[in-house]
Amino acid sequence: MKNRLSNIISDIHGQRRSEKLYPEDIYFALTRSRCGEILFVFIRGIKEPSYIFKISRYDNFKQLLKNEYDVLTKLNKLDFGYQASFPIPCWNGDIKGHHVLLETACTGRSLNEYICSAQDLGNKQDTIFSFVSGFLVDLYIKTKTENNQSSYVNGVLEGVDLYKKGQDLSYQEEENIKAFCTGIDVESCPVLLQHGDFSSWNIIYDKNIDKFSVLDWGYAAFKGFPLIDLLSFFLAWQAVISGYNKIKKSKTIHKSFMKNINRPLAGPSDFIEVFYEDNKNSRLVRKYINIYCTAVRIDIKHRELLFLIFILRHLYSSKNFLSIWLEKGAPLVLRELK
Repeated sequence: MKNRLSNIISDIHGQRRSEKLYPEDIYFALTRSRCGEILFVFIRGIKEPSYIFKISRYDNFKQLLKNEYDVLTKLNKLDFGYQASFPIPCWNGDIKGHHVLLETACTGRSLNEYICSAQDLGNKQDTIFSFVSGFLVDLYIKTKTENNQSSYVNGVLEGVDLYKKGQDLSYQEEENIKAFCTGIDVESCPVLLQHGDFSSWNIIYDKNIDKFSVLDWGYAAFKGFPLIDLLSFFLAWQAVISGYNKIKKSKTIHKSFMKNINRPLAGPSDFIEVFYEDNKNSRLVRKYINIYCTAVRIDIKHRELLFLIFILRHLYSSKNFLSIWLEKGAPLVLRELK
């Protein structure tokens, strides 16, 4: 397979750069994920990787790679301004029974690594949140379409059906959720491109050129709901902040980074801290939720419905999150700033 991959790189690089590459000019660095292999491609004389091969091991990852190729192809035709970029899909096909996606590599460090080295996290958080909310507003504007078959209320009710496939839901709990939707107009709402895994480890920042790159679009869907990606980012970010606080106390920095801050799973305590408590981070989250919702015109009641959709459709791995909502109701961060 290595020879075939080298030939693909030579052809693609020649088309993009009008520069002929020989096998001895190309170096590979392999890392593994749960579903496949990631192959970083280095070109002689360049310190950073120039391309990335993603190679599937399972059928579900194959579908994700095909979806990512299609989404990136469409995204790269849109103008998101100087500060946001995406990998450019270069090649997509099957090699020896494995589906392979080739895309350009983006320079910089993941936001997780970026904050791990931060001396003043507060100022950096404001910069990051400003980019994230601004980018998602831009994504909404550029990809939204009207859909008469979609509404926030229907999104909640469909979410209940999806949720019950993975978690037990009592009759009373289901009735409480439906009662929450009572009296809200079932009006159509726009759908848009939703990333599906919008988190700090899928965003890298290159401080040398002041550019953010958004990666890993395999879970993206063009019939997503607004606000969900932003809520997902803030919850994952809180888990990173919790890990950041742990890592400062650790003597084994590398192992601590991999465990606490590389790709941490958010728990109920993170959920409560970022959405329900009043603290410095939650106030910043509230500020940028308001900025986003004002820009795309989502009122308070629809924010609350979208928060419930977020729980039912994206936090179904544990019932703790829904239990918190059933007990406490809509969180403080959804309220307008005064």
